[in-house]
Amino acid sequence: MSEALALSLALIVTAAAPPASRVATTDNVATVSQCVVSLIDEVEVPARVAGVLMTLQLEDGTEVREGLRVTKKQLLGRLDDADALARQKAAGLEHQVSQAEAKKSESSIASADATVAVAGAEVQESEAVNRRAKGAVPPTQLRRQQLTEQRARMEADVARRDAETATLTVALREAQLEVASLNTDRHRIESPLDGTVVQRYRHPGEWVNPGDPIVRIVYLDRLRVEGFVDIAAYRPEEVAGRPVRVEVQFKNGSESFESTISYVSPLVELGGKYRVWAEVKNRDVDGYPLVRPGMSASMFISVGAQ
Repeated sequence: MSEALALSLALIVTAAAPPASRVATTDNVATVSQCVVSLIDEVEVPARVAGVLMTLQLEDGTEVREGLRVTKKQLLGRLDDADALARQKAAGLEHQVSQAEAKKSESSIASADATVAVAGAEVQESEAVNRRAKGAVPPTQLRRQQLTEQRARMEADVARRDAETATLTVALREAQLEVASLNTDRHRIESPLDGTVVQRYRHPGEWVNPGDPIVRIVYLDRLRVEGFVDIAAYRPEEVAGRPVRVEVQFKNGSESFESTISYVSPLVELGGKYRVWAEVKNRDVDGYPLVRPGMSASMFISVGAQ
């Protein structure tokens, strides 16, 4: 192999290697420099149904703009939901009607049972009279009374089946009301997490389709600090779960954060390094997050005996 070719291959390998985090060891502390601060959670909040974006503001009237801090499930805006609300109201009325029909069926059962009791008592009374005085109640009249009792029992059975149908109808209308309510809720635009709005994609009056992003929200209260450790210096099991001090440099000094190594990659990348990261709780200064994604940091991992 020529010297020029060997030099070219060396340059290619160097270019393909992961970011050049440097690891130094002092008194059982591994120093990983040139780490990167990144986000843990971010989301582009989408429209869930098609429609016109009616509002993009909080319930107190605050306009949703970049820099606004929001909380999980907080209302951010609403799509045109006039039709959905009307359907929900209709479903609610149908549910109320079904409940009234169910109560009516219960009354029908009670009435039918009372009729059965009266008809049965008349038959027993006539049979008792005939036992005391044979032929006192003509057979035709007795058969008519028995027929009346039989018809009353059949009507009671029908009333019970009607009540079962009414109960099922109530359940059906309740499910339809739930579907209508869910459809109305889908016109709400809510924040799926605590965070800060960093981008607004749409404005009131615009038409949106399902899946179209409305706003982008990032979570800055906790951030991830990522770096690379040389496997020749430390095995992954020596680093996993170890205490770590994260140091972020600023113009007028540095800030430190205590944490643990929460992730160690099972993959060794080109250059013999594997990725590790720790999560740190951010701090506020004058209402603004101190540490921002994209900043550089160093990690000091305690690799001594536990």
